Amino acid sequence: MLGACSFCEPVGSSDPSKLVHASFIQEQKTWSLLSLLFSFRQKEQEPVEDLRKDGQYISDREIAEHFLASHPEIEEQHLLLRWLESNAKDDYQGFYKNMKVYFSATAEPPDHKRIPLSQKDKPQLMHSLDPADFEQFTRTLFVLIRCGLIEEAKDMCLDVGDPVRAVNLEGWKYHHDGRYRDENSTDIEGNPMRDFFIELCLAASKERAMPLYERAVNASFCGNLDVLLEVSKTWEDALWSYLKTAILSRIEMEVRNLSCSLRPLLPLPPELRETRLDLKNIFLAIESSPAHDISVEAKHFMRQLQKSMILNDPDVLLDTLRAAVHGASPSIQLLRFATHTLLCLKALGQIQFNDQRLIDVLEAYVKALIEEGKFMMVPWYLTHLPSVELRSHWLALLLQHTSDPKIREECINLAKEEGLDIQEASVMAVQSIRVKVSKPEELASRAVTESDKEKVESLNLLLYEDSQRADALREGNALTRGFLLVQKMQAVRLLLQQCMSNWKYFSSSYHMLRLGSHGTHVATIAAGHFPNEPEKDGIAPGAQIVSVTIGDGRLGSMETGAAIVRAMLRVMEHYKYKVDVINMSYGEHTHFAHSGRIGELVKDVVYKEGVLWVSSAGNHGPALGTVGAPPDLCTSAIIGVGAFVFPEMMVAGRIGELVKDVVYKEGVLWVSSAGNHGPALGTVGAPPDLCTSAIIGPTFDGARGVTICAPGGAIASVPNFMLKGSQLMNGTSMAAPHAAGVFCLLISAMKQNNYPYSRCSDASSRLLCRDMKVLVLRKRVPKPE
Repeated sequence: MLGACSFCEPVGSSDPSKLVHASFIQEQKTWSLLSLLFSFRQKEQEPVEDLRKDGQYISDREIAEHFLASHPEIEEQHLLLRWLESNAKDDYQGFYKNMKVYFSATAEPPDHKRIPLSQKDKPQLMHSLDPADFEQFTRTLFVLIRCGLIEEAKDMCLDVGDPVRAVNLEGWKYHHDGRYRDENSTDIEGNPMRDFFIELCLAASKERAMPLYERAVNASFCGNLDVLLEVSKTWEDALWSYLKTAILSRIEMEVRNLSCSLRPLLPLPPELRETRLDLKNIFLAIESSPAHDISVEAKHFMRQLQKSMILNDPDVLLDTLRAAVHGASPSIQLLRFATHTLLCLKALGQIQFNDQRLIDVLEAYVKALIEEGKFMMVPWYLTHLPSVELRSHWLALLLQHTSDPKIREECINLAKEEGLDIQEASVMAVQSIRVKVSKPEELASRAVTESDKEKVESLNLLLYEDSQRADALREGNALTRGFLLVQKMQAVRLLLQQCMSNWKYFSSSYHMLRLGSHGTHVATIAAGHFPNEPEKDGIAPGAQIVSVTIGDGRLGSMETGAAIVRAMLRVMEHYKYKVDVINMSYGEHTHFAHSGRIGELVKDVVYKEGVLWVSSAGNHGPALGTVGAPPDLCTSAIIGVGAFVFPEMMVAGRIGELVKDVVYKEGVLWVSSAGNHGPALGTVGAPPDLCTSAIIGPTFDGARGVTICAPGGAIASVPNFMLKGSQLMNGTSMAAPHAAGVFCLLISAMKQNNYPYSRCSDASSRLLCRDMKVLVLRKRVPKPE
């Protein structure tokens, strides 16, 4: 089993629970390794002073410490050694605690019991241990050394009555005597005969007559790699053995070069001189180990990952993780660990944000989370994908798999919190469900199938956001056409019922019903604003739009008197809107001119509230008396706008651009008076001509009806559900917003320059229109920001 206690348990296990536990243990070890290495590599290396100063005495301990401080690569290996010992301590802690016992004498029966120290009356002397007990004792002693618990090993030797062995465990320490600098110093430790100690340990480790673990204890102090590898059962044991001997070899060589000993030190044994391998060669040696278990374990995903971290090779690490997640049936636990590892390395700046290997691992984990039904976890991981397209793709896949409305809504809210494009993902999800190929038997049947229900229900994804109603209509229409092609009328009825049950999402008392493209087109002419495409701007791109609906979808979008009254009341009541100009590109025939309750309210809006009201005159001309409502209802308050065209409009096709050229480049704002006998010549370009259907007045009661004329056509934006960005429309509905936009510019200029003006009256409106050119010529109209 990976990571098992090599000295108390066999390698390999078929118990799934043990395998899962071992996997979690390895994850914990890997995270601690990553933290250890990153902290060390990010630490700023302090300059190391020269060890020799004016012939000052230097102890062996100081030489060893200085060598580690001045050689970061060796210090890093030393940290790895401590990491391996800490891992072993966690693995073997139960083992060596249970082994801290006194053994019964050899005279006792073979089935003797091992009795804990606390239950013994007196220590059991070492000579009373039988060969089996002594072998178990030396094995436990080596386990403690492997875990870096030298002091505990000494205590155990004293507990079993072997003080000589306890003293020998002190022999590995480097000598230091503080009295060379301060005669009163008590800082004295270590073995001044350490070179002899190493030679004796080396001789003992080679003695085949001794128990194996007794030899291994001596080998750990002298660096006999062959013996250490002989008792190594796992990858970690082998790496510890190599690092132990490699570090010992480098330090011992330094001590022999710089030692201030009064006697010549023994030369370094050849066993130590031949084990000075770097980390890369150490891993190669482990992977080619004659021990089958170690060589197999070295190829394991987790060991390869730890190896790439130690060698600081991000490319190999990424390749290792991607190969693991694309292996045969990777567990979700492995996918989680791989994903978190890469995200951690990305946060630490070790790998690039858009590395395809990182993307592959992330996508594999997100896919697994969706398949496992862990939907709430997905949005956070999607934020780490590098492109909007990938995020939307996987978010759409998530929405396709969430059939529970509550869970789906929670997922959408989480996606919003993470800043994901929920609108695009919702459309992609609905389209993916809609284009799913049905089974042949489902296509042959005209009954509603489960696939049909799924397609209809998917439209709910487009009903969470007000801005997606157009998408819902478009996808609903596409779905309806698909049902009609295969004559599934019941499915069409189900779709209509679905839409009607959610109709509340499509309307409210304060929002416009999407009855067509006319309103968007008109609003764009007057005040459209495209920061990245200024050529598409309307006449007054700085103006703010307040949309008030008067059309009724039940009447084919025709307005009603009640709707117009409510709209005017809203303008008068909602003072916070601060409306300056009303544009009404709406109208119909009227039977009674200049009369009625609506005409009275129009006067209140204009005269009492001070709002300039611009309205289209209608498209039923050019005969006399063809002016429609609302200009015909209240000629004294409303500025009626007729339509004209001129040659440049027909050539350019973009009315907004020509009008802005006139206003911004030439500094002229021109409006042509229509009069009762036809339009006057314009002030720019060729003479305009009235549209063939243009209204020219008068009204039935003899009033003028049409106050001004404006361009009667434009290519402007339309709603998204029209499936095109813009459209050419003609008529007085397009003329009115041209005039309204011009009035917005004019009023804005007068406000900025503190020019007094009257909003509108029968006389002042004509005076304002007549003197518009004079006012603009006097001071150029500034372009709104």
